[in-house]
Amino acid sequence: MVAIDTDQTVSLINQAGCRLLGYSETQILGKNWFDHFLPEPVREHVRKAFVQLMSGIVEPVECVENNVLTRSGEERTIAWHNRLLKDKMGHITGTISSGDDITESKRAEATLLESEQRVRRLNEHILNMVMVLSHDIRGPLVAIASILKLMLRGVYGKLDQKPGKHRTRPLVPLRPPAGNRGGLPRESLNCWGPDGNGTRGAGPAAGYHRYRVGGTRG
Repeated sequence: MVAIDTDQTVSLINQAGCRLLGYSETQILGKNWFDHFLPEPVREHVRKAFVQLMSGIVEPVECVENNVLTRSGEERTIAWHNRLLKDKMGHITGTISSGDDITESKRAEATLLESEQRVRRLNEHILNMVMVLSHDIRGPLVAIASILKLMLRGVYGKLDQKPGKHRTRPLVPLRPPAGNRGGLPRESLNCWGPDGNGTRGAGPAAGYHRYRVGGTRG
């Protein structure tokens, strides 16, 4: 607990406040609170708010957090609960504040926030990696899926067919025999192969034997 007069000097401080700041009571009383016990980066900002409060320009805030500067140079974060002090005429004479040291809880919050940010960055990195990998493997997966569909349709023979039971010959594109300008019938285009002996006979399919894909010669 600490009381500060309108001239910004300390008029009262309890033993808990002395232990926090690292000074004796006599070393604190009468000293300018802002010049001696606040860190330089926030000193003028807090002093300005105090002057406005003493002038009645602003109302006191029930709870406010700011740092104090200890004798060792360490900064501690205090949650202050403030009240105005007034004389019999109702004039403001100063403030009295009780404070809770919340330094450790603020550090824990900062550590937790930093950890959450690291996890968020890691998740974003993992997501980017997954997107890149999915793009790289999409092509092969599409090809595999297409082959599986063809196998299920029997294009490459029956799935339960034992290896070596039937021997197939590769199919080659056919050219219609001379004189047959109309070409081969449509049903012959993809199911006729050249004769193994290279012989030719009469008719549009002369010199060709029909093969079933994955099956036996017919």
